[in-house]
Amino acid sequence: MTAGAALDSSRIEIIINKLLQDFDATYVADDLLKKWDRGELSEKDQDIAAQFLINTGFLKTLQAQYSKQLTHDRYIAWIPFIEMISRTTETLPDDIVDPILVGMTENNKLEDIVYVQQSKKLHSRFKKLIKTFLHEKKIQLEEEKKQLTEKLQRHINDRMDGEIKKVSELLKEKFPDDSEVLNITSDLDLARIRTLIQKKERDLQSTLSTTKNIAKKDPANSAAKNQISEDVLRNAKKNPESAYDLAILLTQMEVYDDALTCLSYAPPTLEKDWLKLDLLIKSENFIDAISESFEIEKKYPENPETIFATLEFRAQALYGLGEEEKAIQILEKVLEISPKNHAAKVLLHSWRNT
Repeated sequence: MTAGAALDSSRIEIIINKLLQDFDATYVADDLLKKWDRGELSEKDQDIAAQFLINTGFLKTLQAQYSKQLTHDRYIAWIPFIEMISRTTETLPDDIVDPILVGMTENNKLEDIVYVQQSKKLHSRFKKLIKTFLHEKKIQLEEEKKQLTEKLQRHINDRMDGEIKKVSELLKEKFPDDSEVLNITSDLDLARIRTLIQKKERDLQSTLSTTKNIAKKDPANSAAKNQISEDVLRNAKKNPESAYDLAILLTQMEVYDDALTCLSYAPPTLEKDWLKLDLLIKSENFIDAISESFEIEKKYPENPETIFATLEFRAQALYGLGEEEKAIQILEKVLEISPKNHAAKVLLHSWRNT
């Protein structure tokens, strides 16, 4: 396979994770080296592969691979190269530093030196460069944040909703931990959510109107459901221990609001919390569902499956609020970490084909 047909750079980590599920690190390292020699790895892939070899202790193997790369004058993954040299030599020789810096400069990779993991053996010239670039990056980011914030304010003043959303998302992506950015974008998110809720309320009124017309055509069925719900709620209130099972009965009848009321009488359990979250989605109480998903994460942090399940519910709530792109991004992230997650796969497939 030629370099032009190289694997997509985002796939190599997935490939490594899949191989590690069935094979040991030695097999994975050998497979990566074969792909590397056949020219199947992009430059970014080579960086990831080399870092994997370092992290798993295959330093001598990586040394041999770099020897081949240098001999054939091929691309060098410089950051792992520096880390490898720093780990395999007592003191990095001065005569190696210049060729490395020249090579990185020629490949327009010099600024990437900030990604080298700090090491006691790291050469002083590398440390100095890292300090300089980090300072420059900080100034650059502050200027970028200022420009984006001013741009956002102009769009807000002009009421350009589409542009407001784009710039807001960009700010959150670039400055995820910046308190000033979080305050601005959170206010905008709440405003957008209020607008979505208002739209949902209008849609709901329309749906209720349609439902009433159906009920008029089939009054017996509607009356029977109402009677059953009343009886179930009365029993649940008297016998809280049976409320969870009765809530499931109402769920099967698709009377989700009554099922939620019924469930509220049940004693606290893990099963109750998950059913409540599911019913909030089914009853289209999407804002409450998002809030509940965070509460469950806090409540059961020791459960490794909690994070995936709550993310899936959160994605459904966002999708219901019209945030389709954000919902899809969440499921894609879930599948990156847990590629065998069947529920996320099914949801993602249905949304992409809607």
